[in-house]
Amino acid sequence: AEAASGPESIYTAFSLHEVALLRLQVGVGAGALPLAARAAAIRERRIGLSHPLTISSAIAQARALAAIGRTREAVAAFEEIDRRAVEALGETSAVVGAVRTEFAKVALEAGDAERAYRLAKAALPGLEARVRFGPAHASQGDRGGLSAVALRAIAAGGGRDPATAFAVMQLMAQSEAAFASIRTAARRSTDDRELIDLADQQRLLADRVAAAERESAAAYLAGDPVRIRATGEAMRAARAESLAVDAALSARFPTYAALAGRYRVGLDAFIAGPAPLLAPDEALIQMVQEQDALYLLVATRRGARFTRVDLPAAQAAALVRRIRVSLDIAEAATAQDLPAFDLDAAHALHRAVIAPMAEALAGARVLLVAADGPLASLPLGLLVERPGRGRDAFARYRATRWLADRYGFVTLTTPAALAAARQT
Repeated sequence: AEAASGPESIYTAFSLHEVALLRLQVGVGAGALPLAARAAAIRERRIGLSHPLTISSAIAQARALAAIGRTREAVAAFEEIDRRAVEALGETSAVVGAVRTEFAKVALEAGDAERAYRLAKAALPGLEARVRFGPAHASQGDRGGLSAVALRAIAAGGGRDPATAFAVMQLMAQSEAAFASIRTAARRSTDDRELIDLADQQRLLADRVAAAERESAAAYLAGDPVRIRATGEAMRAARAESLAVDAALSARFPTYAALAGRYRVGLDAFIAGPAPLLAPDEALIQMVQEQDALYLLVATRRGARFTRVDLPAAQAAALVRRIRVSLDIAEAATAQDLPAFDLDAAHALHRAVIAPMAEALAGARVLLVAADGPLASLPLGLLVERPGRGRDAFARYRATRWLADRYGFVTLTTPAALAAARQT
């Protein structure tokens, strides 16, 4: 890139930045540092100190400092990047959310769980903006990315803040199906023509924001600083117009806006106030499955508990697969041909997922479950509290204590969908 377009070109900065990230991924921090520093310097000169791409290279530089043990310098660099990003873009910017979450990751790696927790909590508004306006909008949530780092940081803080954990988990689990169910329930709140027009305008503006982001990316790749600034301004204008329509909806149709615009619902709405969303005998379970662990939150009217469970995604998938295979009756012509249900796998999943939450679930009769990952494909009522014994398979099944014997179950796409349905 440097030979083709020159040492100060946008292409050169892009190549330096990407190679720096690759070196960070393979643990070569010393090799990443000079590349990231040079990319940041070129971008600062070409597109400005506060441009998100300049900030992203500065983040890579700070990460490289941390990777080679220069932690104090990395912390100082992150503090300066955060100050610069907030000054240029505001506390609720997606870029600020990214800066603080990357900073939290460095804090976790340095063993500073308290700082990591504070940073994750401060990053939440920016993470929400990332889901609202970023590439994950209305499609796959912030899966496996910055929100996952934030969730790890909150868990490392001792799980003492279930409200923030709940907010982050909802951002990670968003999907188009979840958004559709929320919008459908919200539309039932009114059939006003003005509302329908504003709601349609809101969706069109979301598409416009996405198109502006693509234009901005294309301008960057074209290496045209003037076009980069122009498309950046167009993107900011589209976002501002989208937020203005949101404000108009909130003012004219507060019920619809409160429901359809939700990317997350506060925990207090379910458990506190004069009319909590949960009935006295209900418990809400939110799950988020990451590669190395399962994150669980249980909420009842008595309170909420958040915890990290050592159940890697591969192990969860293997246990779910064993249970699902034992439910496959396609080839069974008679009762004798039915495959044996895998009681051991169902019991292992119960021990991993439900048993740690037994105290929080006390008094509940109905579980409202927003599952994630492999567990989303399995009815939780099939989990086994206590495997039965008997001379044959059916005797063992009769003697088994199933989770369905204790609870009724409701499957949710997202907690926000439940809020939308119950508040219309």
